[in-house]
Amino acid sequence: MKHFAQEEWADFARGLASADRRAAMQKHLAEGCKKCAKTAGLWRQVARTGASEGRYEPPPATVRCAKAQFDFQKPQPSASPWMPTLIWDSLLHPAQAGLRTAAAESRRDTPRQILYGAGSLRIDLTLQPQVGSNKWVLIGQVLDTGQPLRSVSEVIAIIQDGREQVCRALTNRFGEFRLEFDPTKELTLSVIPQPGNEVRIPLHAFGTQGDTDA
Repeated sequence: MKHFAQEEWADFARGLASADRRAAMQKHLAEGCKKCAKTAGLWRQVARTGASEGRYEPPPATVRCAKAQFDFQKPQPSASPWMPTLIWDSLLHPAQAGLRTAAAESRRDTPRQILYGAGSLRIDLTLQPQVGSNKWVLIGQVLDTGQPLRSVSEVIAIIQDGREQVCRALTNRFGEFRLEFDPTKELTLSVIPQPGNEVRIPLHAFGTQGDTDA
């Protein structure tokens, strides 16, 4: 009795055999060939398993979201730190004589406003403890005084504790961003307007370790 090859049974199980060939193979099975029946059964199982794998694939929308999240979190091109210049700090701005004592007592609950300059960039920051929480809130805006009409959207803003990333945001079309974080002693804000440029601001100088004294 002539037996059919493995490749032929694989095509038979997947419905790829020609009509004539399929009829001949079905007849062969009907004649009681146990060896070919076992081979045909094996390839039918393989075909069923392959067909069922599609049920375990995530929806296309989920795949797109996962890829976008990975792209957002992947390491950015190496950037050289750019130390900015402090232009204005509300804590250092002298208050009126009669208000200094009260201001000193309440400054922990008062938003601290800081303005930095790095080349033509201006980084305007508002820093304060979050009410009813141990977290701090940093609201910032990035502007380019050299090109006022240049878009400053999707500028990366990252807070790091040493080498560990704590939180991250992208600026909106107005150059604004918001970050919430737990206070520690080694926090640094990095603003990356473009690959290769990084403005780095140490936040511990502003009391984010739990004490607002500079």
